[in-house]
Amino acid sequence: MQRERTHHLYKSAVGKTLFIMKKFLAVYPFKRLHHTLMLAFLLLSLLPLTLVALFFLNSYSHDLQKQSTAHLLSVRDSKQQQINDYLDAQEAEVLGFVASELAYASGGHFYGLIDAFRRLRPDIEQARQYAQRRYLPESGNKMKTPVDKYDPNYSATERYRLLHQRYHRAYQALLARADFDDVLLVDKQGNVTYSVKKQSNYGTNLLTGPFRETILGHTFSALIQHNQKIQGKLGPIPHVIMSDFSPAQDGIPVAWLGAPIIQQGYLHSYALFRLPNQALAALMAPRESNGIQTVLVGEDGQVRAQSATSTAITNSTPVMDKALAGNTGVTRYQNPSGNTLLAAYTPIDTHGLRWGLVARCLRPSHSHESTS
Repeated sequence: MQRERTHHLYKSAVGKTLFIMKKFLAVYPFKRLHHTLMLAFLLLSLLPLTLVALFFLNSYSHDLQKQSTAHLLSVRDSKQQQINDYLDAQEAEVLGFVASELAYASGGHFYGLIDAFRRLRPDIEQARQYAQRRYLPESGNKMKTPVDKYDPNYSATERYRLLHQRYHRAYQALLARADFDDVLLVDKQGNVTYSVKKQSNYGTNLLTGPFRETILGHTFSALIQHNQKIQGKLGPIPHVIMSDFSPAQDGIPVAWLGAPIIQQGYLHSYALFRLPNQALAALMAPRESNGIQTVLVGEDGQVRAQSATSTAITNSTPVMDKALAGNTGVTRYQNPSGNTLLAAYTPIDTHGLRWGLVARCLRPSHSHESTS
């Protein structure tokens, strides 16, 4: 009896299980189809939105790149104009001086410091040697070898001292309002007869002395050659010779600007102005934190001024070469980190100088990366 009852319960459980399975199998396919259709309709509804979003994202990225390129070109052109204006202003400063009464009075061939220097000693070689011993180096006007009043050269040296005292303050005032840090008066034979700072070039000859192969000596030689070409045709506006920047003895890159002192068609002497590159470097400094770096490079491949790191400058060499080759444009390139950069480049040809200017920044989508 117990055995029959157990068998009955087993059959009943199996029957219920089969019934449930048949019911589930009959309903599940319809539920699965329902879910599939819902998913398909959801995807179809999202597709237009996705396409529209991709379109606007692409348009935004394209517009952002165009704006970045336009701003980069604006920075490049602005820096180019600032550099040209700056050099024009320095040339105007020199031209203003050589046509001034100070230049005529102090740099006259038959009077002023030019004539007094020649009379310091019986011959010009002795005069140069004495001049180099007379002042403390880079002191301006502090003498280290005063002359005894019983010395046969006392009257000549006293005359030079009085003329130096008369004009030195005027030259100091000239430098105080300019970017130049020294002015030389050089006679027609190349003797440096006056220097505001009394650096090591004072009292030397720029054609035969120790500075003949320096940037200073080359600038003076260019002045001599230019005046020889126009011999007898000296115009009312003197010609200014401008050298490129090159490291001086103190390590600071400097340029020399020279012009003749001409009065009523007669060449009296020459004035040479020493220009350090601090003001030029300040022009290249970024005005705002926009991520744009600028580099100014010379024909020798050396940097004249920059707002970029040395690594960034090295990575930009191919673009600089394009600018130095006389090309103007915009290009893309990758740095060693794999980031894409935009660079706008152009040559600068002015005052006998050939420089290349490059403005660069990361592509907008990589603006958070390093620009090295």
